[in-house]
Amino acid sequence: MAFRSFKLITVTTATTPVRVTVNESVPAARVGVQTINVYALAGNSGANIYLGSSTAAVTDGTGIYAAIPKGTSQQFTIVNSPAGFNAADLYLVADTNGDKAIVSAIEQ
Repeated sequence: MAFRSFKLITVTTATTPVRVTVNESVPAARVGVQTINVYALAGNSGANIYLGSSTAAVTDGTGIYAAIPKGTSQQFTIVNSPAGFNAADLYLVADTNGDKAIVSAIEQ
């Protein structure tokens, strides 16, 4: 297992999902992880960064897995799963244009 940074991710357009692996050379390629950590920057204008699926919608909660309040981080872990989960299947959504998060993970 190795620690991995997905770098600073900017949600350019509010309510439009941005793939967690957007900064990878092939963003859609599978990145198996056991744990993922999302830190919503304290300087964000909106209240939350949301972790969800490609269909994540802040308006009604569709595809939203978690809300991370600005200035905080949340960690998500899969236990007893040798294949882990695919970071490329996770997306960030924001309340406000230009909000940012730092995402890191422990690879399988």
